Amino acid sequence: MKSHRMWLGVIAIAIAAQSSPALAKTTYLTCTSDSDKSNVWKVSLNEEGRSAQISVVKSGYSENDTAIFSQEEVSFNFNGSVVIISRINLSIKATQAIGSRIFPIYAGNCVIASPVDREF
Repeated sequence: MKSHRMWLGVIAIAIAAQSSPALAKTTYLTCTSDSDKSNVWKVSLNEEGRSAQISVVKSGYSENDTAIFSQEEVSFNFNGSVVIISRINLSIKATQAIGSRIFPIYAGNCVIASPVDREF
């Protein structure tokens, strides 16, 4: 009977962990352009919410969009371009389609960043 209760306890913990908001955490990245290190973006990704937010540090311009998460990358639209961030090496690139041609806009790298402390 004792092992039966312990087993039920383990199942209850597993079920609680699956519904835990901790699993829905947001990943924060700071990304820089390879060609211009002063070109910095702050990126927030939430896989459970399938969302991405990207902010340009210089201008303060920001957009939210639906993101597509695969095992190897995350992609979303930003300011008329398609942004792809590698989940393997944290590289970032953006392309823009004009007609049937696709042009590179920028490429760079990201690092995991800490979330900003907020009062509300």
